[in-house]
Amino acid sequence: MMRLGAADVERRRHAGQNGTIGAFSAGTQGGVVSASQGVTEAGASGLRGDYLPFPAVLAQSVATISPSPAAAIAPALIFAIAGNGTWLAIVIAGLASILVALTIVWFARLLASSGSLYTYAAASFGPFGGVLTGWAMLLAYLIGAPAAVVIIEIYADRVVNLPETGVVHALIYLVVLVFGFLFAYRDVKLSATFSLVVEAISITLVTVLGVIVVIHYGFRLDRAQLGLQGTNFTHIREGPVLAAGMFAGFEGCAVLGSEAKNPYRTIPLAIFSSVALVGIYFVFMAYAETLGFEGSGQSFAQSAAPLNSLSGIVGLPFLGRLIDLGLTIGIFAAVIGMLNAGSRIIFTMARDGILPAPLGRVQPAYQTPYMALAVMAVPTWIIPFAFVVARTPVEDVLGYLGTITGYGFLVGYFLISIAASVYLHRRGMLRPYHIVISALAAGLMAFVFAGQLYPPPPSPYIFFPYLTAAYFVAGVVFFLALRARAPHLTAQVGDTVTIAPSNQ
Repeated sequence: MMRLGAADVERRRHAGQNGTIGAFSAGTQGGVVSASQGVTEAGASGLRGDYLPFPAVLAQSVATISPSPAAAIAPALIFAIAGNGTWLAIVIAGLASILVALTIVWFARLLASSGSLYTYAAASFGPFGGVLTGWAMLLAYLIGAPAAVVIIEIYADRVVNLPETGVVHALIYLVVLVFGFLFAYRDVKLSATFSLVVEAISITLVTVLGVIVVIHYGFRLDRAQLGLQGTNFTHIREGPVLAAGMFAGFEGCAVLGSEAKNPYRTIPLAIFSSVALVGIYFVFMAYAETLGFEGSGQSFAQSAAPLNSLSGIVGLPFLGRLIDLGLTIGIFAAVIGMLNAGSRIIFTMARDGILPAPLGRVQPAYQTPYMALAVMAVPTWIIPFAFVVARTPVEDVLGYLGTITGYGFLVGYFLISIAASVYLHRRGMLRPYHIVISALAAGLMAFVFAGQLYPPPPSPYIFFPYLTAAYFVAGVVFFLALRARAPHLTAQVGDTVTIAPSNQ
């Protein structure tokens, strides 16, 4: 799902404007995953093994990225910073995301688990690094799901003009959560298929508008954009900081390692494909949106609903209404994707003994991690509801939640970028290009994170890094206390993983 990076935009606007068939069971010993004797049966974790085909796996990553609202919201915010360099900022952010995706793909080709980056990092860094990475991804999903719920309210309001009462807002949040939970609880394939269909519809509607804009302007090349007119180095440096949030969530399908068909192939392909495909989509829409506002007399950077404005500019206002409806449903798919992803990390950490054992239970009939889903569901409603009680404007809520969600993703991506080369080295598979890609990926994530902190953002965003740091300190204290009390539990972090057979 698209993270707004609202702190960055705000300060600039103020300033100037378990198991897979054929896989060997594995355990972590000193942070190194090693094959043990015997073959693990599919579904040994209790989840439904060998179940999800490639389209369903791809749908999980696409749902967590949530490309349609990203294309609807982010380009205008990036334009406020980068101007005609908006498309280039997205290209740079996309290349950075591809580098991180490659490091995750190296793991996904060798390991399969429902723990995603948590398990991968444990295989490389050992228990502490695994838990720290898992903590980061949980922050991203636990805050990202409420952020997606808030976006639904914003677009639903445009469709039906909701009454401005706290009760209505709270009910919307509750309805979204209940239906999202039921989809994820009932069947992961059902939720993935639903996500794929609604995202396809949303993307199609938005793309059609982009094509109409290009046709409306006579297929001409926009030399101002292609020549980066009015763009300087500062714009090119700062634009990708915000654009990087558009790609966050591409690793979402990695949690399906215990449920996907042939996960050592489908998951790497889905991760890389999701980044590449949405990258092309984002660049095209950024170009089309910037082109559409040229000479219109309307400000792209200040537009609260760029796609609605564009629909009016090209004389098709009804298309904007359809897009709003499509985005409302499409963002619902993002809520389901976040619930699926976060719950499986919680489930895996519980099976490893890091979190309470009941969170590792599976619903017998549907083979879904229902207890972990319940844990994900609670903050998904409580957090937006708390802001309703506080009477915080929804745009501000989205900015707050989006910023913190971005911190979680950035820390997780930074750690896994380093972990990849460490793991390959321990497997005797490290090559020079692995080191180069890992270093570039980690460096770019650090650069994006630093861009969120300097220049210092306005209040209250200035406090968010400290809150995030406190969250990680709490995680470290929790882990150290657990290790002191029950060292046998922390020693088994990463055990719920399978290693690809040698013929993969």
